[in-house]
Amino acid sequence: MFSKRFDQVYDDTKNIWHSQQYLFTREYYTRSPFLPPISLFYDIYHLCRTVFYAIRRVCFKKSADGKAKVFKMIPSNENRTKEWYEFEGASTYEYAHIEAKSLTPTSTVPTSGSDSASNENKDGTNDNANGDIQLVQHDLAKLIASNIIKGFTSEENTCTKDSRPIHREYFYVGGEYVYDTSSQGFVMTGQMYVEHLTSPYGIQQPYPLVLMHGNAMTGTNWLNTPDGRPGWASYFLQQGYDIYIIDQPARGRSIWLPNSNMTVKTYSANMMEKRFTATSFYKLWPQAILHTQWPGDDNTTKGRMGDQIFDAFYASTVQFVASEVSVQTMMQKAGAALLDKIGAAILLTHSQSGSFGWLIADIRPNLVKAIVSIEPKGPPFREAVFSNKSSRSWGITDIPITYDPIVNSSSDLLTVEIPSIHENYTSCILQKTPARTLTNLVNISVLIETSQASYHAVYDHCTIEFLQQAGVKVDFIRLEDIEIYGNGHMQMMEKNNLHIADILRQWIRKTVHIE
Repeated sequence: MFSKRFDQVYDDTKNIWHSQQYLFTREYYTRSPFLPPISLFYDIYHLCRTVFYAIRRVCFKKSADGKAKVFKMIPSNENRTKEWYEFEGASTYEYAHIEAKSLTPTSTVPTSGSDSASNENKDGTNDNANGDIQLVQHDLAKLIASNIIKGFTSEENTCTKDSRPIHREYFYVGGEYVYDTSSQGFVMTGQMYVEHLTSPYGIQQPYPLVLMHGNAMTGTNWLNTPDGRPGWASYFLQQGYDIYIIDQPARGRSIWLPNSNMTVKTYSANMMEKRFTATSFYKLWPQAILHTQWPGDDNTTKGRMGDQIFDAFYASTVQFVASEVSVQTMMQKAGAALLDKIGAAILLTHSQSGSFGWLIADIRPNLVKAIVSIEPKGPPFREAVFSNKSSRSWGITDIPITYDPIVNSSSDLLTVEIPSIHENYTSCILQKTPARTLTNLVNISVLIETSQASYHAVYDHCTIEFLQQAGVKVDFIRLEDIEIYGNGHMQMMEKNNLHIADILRQWIRKTVHIE
């Protein structure tokens, strides 16, 4: 018993000292930058600010200061991350215990009756352990009853980073009623499903992320990987972002009408293997042999039919509308409706949805703070690698986008082919000079990111050159240039997916200045 008490005192003392270290550090970083007596005015300013936001929150039900700095201690050694979160959990409990002491008991709070009192005396050995557990449960019950916290899910009465609840809601935007001959009535078409996830660590960024999936996919691409690891949505939630995940119109949970005269297609498992998951086996383009990051332990079967991880991935794919003109038209309308509802945002697109980013920004330029485009649909004006047929007659889209001078028809865009300077890259079709400007995109920061082993490595440089020629501020990251090797097209699902997500976060932080 004495050994247990000594260990407990030691642990408590250590936690208190760490807490004091945290408070000293925080006080240092939040101190006034001015010397007395000028610092007095600085303190008065912050007092008024605190009172203002308290009144705003209580009286008008508004959120706290969205631009306030969020102070968080991050362990410099990654090996200490688990210990740090355990300390945070202990600190959270200490706060809960203090809050609970100030509350009056309610009918929903369990109280100790005569039975529990008599049971306590039956076994002195377990008295302290059971008392600690009951104290935790009692405090948390008080807080839940008083709406200080919403609830908890923990088998060991500890709060870890992965156990914090995420707030989830969904809604639909866009859509219009059309007459359906088969049902002899009006039905809605063109609406878009949106899943809204709110960070469990509080919204620490002023602009949310809108995550847009590619062809044959749905918003599940962003939630987790086929082998069960956290996806990009989880990562960006941990960074304090508000997240909106879509199922594009006529895809997934956004209804497709069978009588809408829109042909649908699917991708075969064989095609998925060749282009996305087992490219090093098929070697359809020069960089394909470098693909190593698809998850799986058996190099002879991973990324192929029959492999458990591949089967989980392929099971998540769905049918899609074959006409890019139809898809882009619906998505531009629905995307604009989404931004009208949620306000300014950062668009994170992948593959097919790259075209959506340009088109949404074209009609809502003031609501798009940045575009992060992962291997966007391209290259301009034609296909590459698997065919060379003409495509995207407006350059980077299949439907009209705004140019200056004005373009009345895509045939007004005069083009020229620029030979490749690298044997593993394709030639590019660009505008003839003087080039027209994508006038609604020129004030939007853009990042295009391409992996080492994807088929996009062959031609994404053409999209970069086209955008730069059209006056767009665009940065280009080839992952191998920053020593990230072996990724394919579905990089948000691959083994190093969170490393790549962090690269994107760093670009957003540097470019959009939101942290």
